[in-house]
Amino acid sequence: MHICTHVVPTFLAFRLRSPKVCPRCIVEQQILVIQEVQRELVDRGGTFKSKEDDPSGHKTIRMVWRDAKIALTNTIIKFEDLLKEKDVPAADLAELRDALDVWERKKIVLGRVPGVLYVAGAEEEEPTEDEMEGARLMMELLRMVVGKEMEGEEMAVATPTPSRPSLRSQLPIKIRRPLFAALDESQPGGTTVLQPKHTPILVKDTSDRMQQSRPTRPTIPKPSSKPLIEAQKTENATSTDPNLTSCPNWTRKSILKRPRTTTSHSHQHKRIRITDYATVSSEALSTSNPSPFHKLCNKPTRQAHSPHIVAEQQRPRSAFLRGSTLYTPGVWASSAHSRKANTSFFNVSPYVMKMLQKGEFREEEEEKELARGLRVVAGAWVGLWWVRNVVPGLDLGVLMEQ
Repeated sequence: MHICTHVVPTFLAFRLRSPKVCPRCIVEQQILVIQEVQRELVDRGGTFKSKEDDPSGHKTIRMVWRDAKIALTNTIIKFEDLLKEKDVPAADLAELRDALDVWERKKIVLGRVPGVLYVAGAEEEEPTEDEMEGARLMMELLRMVVGKEMEGEEMAVATPTPSRPSLRSQLPIKIRRPLFAALDESQPGGTTVLQPKHTPILVKDTSDRMQQSRPTRPTIPKPSSKPLIEAQKTENATSTDPNLTSCPNWTRKSILKRPRTTTSHSHQHKRIRITDYATVSSEALSTSNPSPFHKLCNKPTRQAHSPHIVAEQQRPRSAFLRGSTLYTPGVWASSAHSRKANTSFFNVSPYVMKMLQKGEFREEEEEKELARGLRVVAGAWVGLWWVRNVVPGLDLGVLMEQ
């Protein structure tokens, strides 16, 4: 046990949980507990080996480790909050910084789990604000392109006006260059323009003569004076506030839905039809851990529906509650006082659940092994009976001639 012999300032004594221990010693005590748990896990062969060999002892060690980490985290947060206060004396600030320096030097080692292989450089750094903004703009660009393709309309890309900054200029340089390099190389002039297809349309006039109309003009989107970021904010505000009636320049469209073939927006009611018969799965799929001495059917069956599936003939609630006096057993009702299998494991710890599953699997394997042994014994008895009773009555010469 670490004993503190330092003098605790009066200002910190009223704000610390242990007024007789200085901030540095508090951090060192909690770090010592974590290091002892790590050494214990190393002696047990690592966290995975410890859990496999002694689950109960491993759970106790894990709880001690968890409590020590939580206590150390709360201590560091409290010290960081004290540094932000304005009325803390300078000497007390120095002691708080000294305690936090101890944590900074050992926080990486304290986060290691014994038995886990760590690879250098595997940890990813936190993305910067520029990288997150670039990723957001790339997703906006991708959504706009996919939305235009799914509309199926003929359009051309308009030249952006100076009042509206282009999406290319908003992307960071590190993301902009590799993203638009392939697009610029695909066109000789460095710009990509969607050429409209001239589709002839047949029109019927008053004299029932068919003539070919002029090609349709491509629809060019009007440039907006709002930048892309402001338009996105307006859209988010409109979608979250039901009182706003203004619509954004473009609407959200799912990339998984095909465009409508008709212009009608009427919603037809879906007609639901229930077949006269229900397909019931086979016994092999419906029975868990079946007896190895019984062969279950693998073919599904077709059965008629129960009368109470219709709303007009539904059973009252008291008819299918076992505690009610009006209870009537249904087709799928189990026998009285039967033991139900606990498949949900409600209010059961993960350790107990795994132990129960292992017991079930072990029992199933023992039953299968017993069935295989009995089949071998039965086959041996049949062979012995055949040798004693059938072989003496056979004429080997006749059998060889045949």
